[in-house]
Amino acid sequence: MEKIFDRLAKQYDSLDRKALAEIISKKFSEELRDAKEKKLLDYGGGTGLVSLPLAHRVQKLAIVDASEPMVQLAQAKILADGLKNSTAEVGDLFADSIKETYDLVLLSLVLLHIPDTEGILTRLNQVLNAGGQLILVDFVKNRRVSHPKVHNGFEEVEIKAAVEKSGFVLTKFEPFYEGKEIFMRQDATLFIAVATKK
Repeated sequence: MEKIFDRLAKQYDSLDRKALAEIISKKFSEELRDAKEKKLLDYGGGTGLVSLPLAHRVQKLAIVDASEPMVQLAQAKILADGLKNSTAEVGDLFADSIKETYDLVLLSLVLLHIPDTEGILTRLNQVLNAGGQLILVDFVKNRRVSHPKVHNGFEEVEIKAAVEKSGFVLTKFEPFYEGKEIFMRQDATLFIAVATKK
């Protein structure tokens, strides 16, 4: 999967992606009202489009992505913006390359690319501190989308079952945005889900 994103890296920050990232970032920011003293992990954070605008809301932001070219672009933005509390590094939860723990984990349009949904959620649970929160944005299930390497979205019941099997309690599931051609060139709805580590 990272090879695809390696190739996409230079063109990744398109106007469409920036516009969608801004919508997602604003939604995430609503969950960061009391996060000034918290450490935030943006897993699969790519070039930092979603999380870098939130850096001022937290004590520390770590962007981790499997694609080195994506991470290099995020690092360049961090340097250009003088963000002293932010880092970007290459990492993979399944390879145990993340050693630090966090208070919050963001997952923005990442889950749909992961075949083992429960596996990734379990690993994210392990890098969260006690009482930590997972905040994820993804697409509501869309029957018009069909791709061998991408989930076609998720229903609330699927997310609830997956997070609970992975050691979380689901506290929120809310569809919040309908967009034109935002998911594999199909109209789609985004949801936000919040889950707390048991």
